[in-house]
Amino acid sequence: MTAVGKTVSRASLGLKYFRASEFGPYWPLMSVELLKKLDQFRELAGVPVVISKAPGAIGRPIIGGGVAESGAERSYHNYVIHGEIMAVDIQPRRADGQRATKDDLRAWAQIARQVGFTGIGVYPDWSTPGLHLDVRPKSALKPGQTAATWAGVYRGGKQVYIGMEAGLA
Repeated sequence: MTAVGKTVSRASLGLKYFRASEFGPYWPLMSVELLKKLDQFRELAGVPVVISKAPGAIGRPIIGGGVAESGAERSYHNYVIHGEIMAVDIQPRRADGQRATKDDLRAWAQIARQVGFTGIGVYPDWSTPGLHLDVRPKSALKPGQTAATWAGVYRGGKQVYIGMEAGLA
């Protein structure tokens, strides 16, 4: 896998939906595999997909001292550790403009599996519900897994991570 690089265009990657400008300064660091799967996800979902504007939703460097100490720093958003950005947080938008429901998130997570994302997190409690999608190596998965899945939900004012089905119940 190689990062996009500064000279690679959307057209040369065969992307139908996403442009370099949506990834800002992170474009040259994006995994080609991630971008292609993201474009395929958008095609199958049939709804607009917005890249989250939250800090760290695309790229996340090591925060201090050059050593990854927290899970966030070891994440597949971290281009320093992985050599490219292998994860992105998205917020698909319903065609009717209404807030995404847990059923929407469940359907979008299923599409993400179909496309072949190997890391899928759902976040029903974000101000605009969304998903984390990544292309972690299959060697990072547990035996028999095709994707690592989870839900990030707010409990007691803090975001906690639980199983996807529990988070979408």
